[in-house]
Amino acid sequence: MTCACRRRTRPGFTLIELLVVIAIIAILIGLLLPAVQKVREAAARMSCTNNLKQIGLAAHNYESANSVLPPGYLGPPRQHPNSFSFGNYQWQGTIAYLLPYMEQTAIHSRFDTSLNWSVPTIGPTSWYTNGNNVAASFNQIKILQCPSDDVVSAGNVGFCMAIVDLYFDGVSSLTIQPAGFGTQPSLGKTNYLGVSGYFGFTGVSTDAYEGIFSNRSAAKFTTITDGTSNTLMFGETLGRDKYAGAPGASPNDQWTYSWMAGPLPTAWGLPDTPGQTGWYHFSSRHTGIVNFVMGDGAVRSVRSGFNSGAQFNTFIFMSGMRDGAVIDVNSL
Repeated sequence: MTCACRRRTRPGFTLIELLVVIAIIAILIGLLLPAVQKVREAAARMSCTNNLKQIGLAAHNYESANSVLPPGYLGPPRQHPNSFSFGNYQWQGTIAYLLPYMEQTAIHSRFDTSLNWSVPTIGPTSWYTNGNNVAASFNQIKILQCPSDDVVSAGNVGFCMAIVDLYFDGVSSLTIQPAGFGTQPSLGKTNYLGVSGYFGFTGVSTDAYEGIFSNRSAAKFTTITDGTSNTLMFGETLGRDKYAGAPGASPNDQWTYSWMAGPLPTAWGLPDTPGQTGWYHFSSRHTGIVNFVMGDGAVRSVRSGFNSGAQFNTFIFMSGMRDGAVIDVNSL
């Protein structure tokens, strides 16, 4: 007796078909990743602009409550003594004053009350000599950090600048002098600093382009005669070369800013080339732009990539609060 048996076969892929499917999936992933990265950066950029918006709003609320904006920083008395000296000055920067207006009252309340900026210019001890002040300055505040730049990562815990002094050396040079804490990962970091104008207030002709925040400044919105919508108030900074590690990049890739630091000048423009963006520039991780909040609270993205020319001049004019220059804000 014969038995007719039907062999059942299971469907499957040949090796070649499987390789083709894997290749197609790899191509699709490759096409998808840039889109995901763009969406992620767009979200980070939106969060960054919101941070600046909140800082600008805090400045407005401070001015409304105190009838004056906070100082850029509490360095030597105006007129500056033409040299850098730690001296017996407070050195507290702008953002520290805004903390109660950013829902950070608990941190602000820990500061020594002798740091009130209305006290005499010489006499109070520097903020970093008081243990309570230092402990307060260690707080990481999310609103002060751009999500596009991991400012508190392990690679960015080197020199943290907590003081930036701007002065004329009395002979020929405008000088920017930083000071801070070496290898201090705990110090609270920021990507946002006030705008001091071309070089703040130093007793020379460039004072015509003084910004909203400078050494012992006491600006009011009514004294911004160029118009608040035309004047830069706070901007982004990395505190280091944005291309750190790239060929020709400067070695300051581990420099960051403490939110206790004072403002930055605009004297060196907004370069966007490997090896050119440094701790004394406003800068960002956003491709081709740096975000600023204007005096009226509006956030504006300024195209980077210049340190001279017409765009540079407009940038300088926008950083000054009463230079009287007629500008086209859209040119930036």
